[in-house]
Amino acid sequence: HEQVRALVRSGALRSAHDIAEGGIAVALAECCLPGRIGARVVLPPDLDPFGEAPGRAFIVSGPAEALAGLHVIGTVGGDALAIDGVLELAVSEIAGALQRVM
Repeated sequence: HEQVRALVRSGALRSAHDIAEGGIAVALAECCLPGRIGARVVLPPDLDPFGEAPGRAFIVSGPAEALAGLHVIGTVGGDALAIDGVLELAVSEIAGALQRVM
């Protein structure tokens, strides 16, 4: 946590997000929305995609040198969120679903 906080404060990371509300799948979807940029991710086998864990993990993005020492599970890019073996959704579909519930 301290490493992520320090990297965010220094501006080395582009984003950081906890998985407390809806799990990592929801946090990833939320991270895709602002820039309408997708991601390809492979989750560790023991991580429930929708398991909520306050403060347990962070999703971060930034240059490779800033991510050194962190466990990297995927890459940012494209127009879909793909979580290997779990889901693949166009970012436009995620945005549309959010608009329908708001």
